Amino acid sequence: MMNNTNRLCVCGCGGTVGMGKRFIAYHHLRKNPIVGRIFHYFGYPLTYMSEHLRADTKGYVREHMLIMEKSLGRPILKSEAIHHIDGDVTNNFLLAILCFSSLT
Repeated sequence: MMNNTNRLCVCGCGGTVGMGKRFIAYHHLRKNPIVGRIFHYFGYPLTYMSEHLRADTKGYVREHMLIMEKSLGRPILKSEAIHHIDGDVTNNFLLAILCFSSLT
């Protein structure tokens, strides 16, 4: 049984991590069984899409960006930001993310 100080590792291994942690050491480097999907160190699910404008140097894009772009039918502008309403970076359901103009 898990107490309030432990929760499950975000990588999906079933292991528990201490309070304030998201992963067991080095588990953020593990590939998910879904091909082309990994997790960022901060817990964001990433999808391999090297041709995307917002792809990182390894070719991965944060999934919440892809989901919002599909919903809007256009790319996210540099002046826009995506926010997880519930604060859970792994919850990429359309009702849990919001696109807004950033202040920069």
